[in-house]
Amino acid sequence: MLFLFKLISGEGIESPSVVEEFVEWEEHEKGFNKHYQKYLKGPIEKFERNRIKALVTARRRLFISIPIIFVLFLFLVSVLDDVNSKNDFPFRSLLAAVAFLTFDYFLIKEPILKYWDDVKTEIFPHILSFLGNFTYSVEMEDFYIDRYESYDIVPQHDYSYFEDLIVGEYNGIKITLFESVLEKGRGYKKQRSYIVFEGVVLKLSINKKFHGKTIIRRDLGGLDNWIRDKLSDLAVVNLEDPEFEKQFEVFSTDQIESRYLLTTSFMQRLIDLNDVYESQKMECAFYDNSLLMLISLNRNLFEPGSIFSREDFIDDAKILLRQMNAIFSIIETLKLDLDIGL
Repeated sequence: MLFLFKLISGEGIESPSVVEEFVEWEEHEKGFNKHYQKYLKGPIEKFERNRIKALVTARRRLFISIPIIFVLFLFLVSVLDDVNSKNDFPFRSLLAAVAFLTFDYFLIKEPILKYWDDVKTEIFPHILSFLGNFTYSVEMEDFYIDRYESYDIVPQHDYSYFEDLIVGEYNGIKITLFESVLEKGRGYKKQRSYIVFEGVVLKLSINKKFHGKTIIRRDLGGLDNWIRDKLSDLAVVNLEDPEFEKQFEVFSTDQIESRYLLTTSFMQRLIDLNDVYESQKMECAFYDNSLLMLISLNRNLFEPGSIFSREDFIDDAKILLRQMNAIFSIIETLKLDLDIGL
């Protein structure tokens, strides 16, 4: 709703003439100003023109829609007035109205979404190149999360959506990172669905080999039989850390190996990491010489800055660098590049 109010008021259409300089406030930003001057400052004016054009187009579509929405509102009022006399609730009319409003909203926002996609496609790779040999893809059309099914933490689902794939390496640790939404169908022909996972999927390689499978789950209280079947071949691991056991449950094919992996310091770092991300549910699996993490979030991580602010890529760069630094902190925190004792 705030987005529509800003659009009506014309916020952001007048472009400030002064471009801000990139100031390196954080430790992980050190050296980025030189990179910014070389790779990001050149396209600013082009993208600023495109930003304003996207706002103007969206605003024009909104004003065209207002009288149509008003007529639709009057129609629904008249239909609802007949409910008492006919005793027949107008489900189809209401459904059609909701469908039209949803379509109209996305039609209004379409030029802005297109602009954001252009920023992510053309600018984000330049930001990531500062961090090393990283590749970035907005779309993941040929990707299937079923490749991680053997880790036994990916929830059963019927529909899957992926975006923002980042692949690279940090301190010798290979990183695969992407955002995902998984949905389970229900009802007739599974036409309705509900979300079973929304957040970030992170896969990290581990330098030291291990042979079994160790799974760390947030809670098993209300999970279905499918999850219990998946864990039926794994034994419960009892650890000497009451705080950790309050938040997580551990299952493993190898009790001795799991205790090597889940040291006291590791468990504390995982608790801290869960608190930092403010995730309601974080699950991990050590398997096949790697660590797979599913971090549930109620927000998107890798998104461009506000459409209502002048485009200079500073906010985009600061946000992306901060988010990637958080991923690097996972590696440093969990110390996956060190000997885990196996």
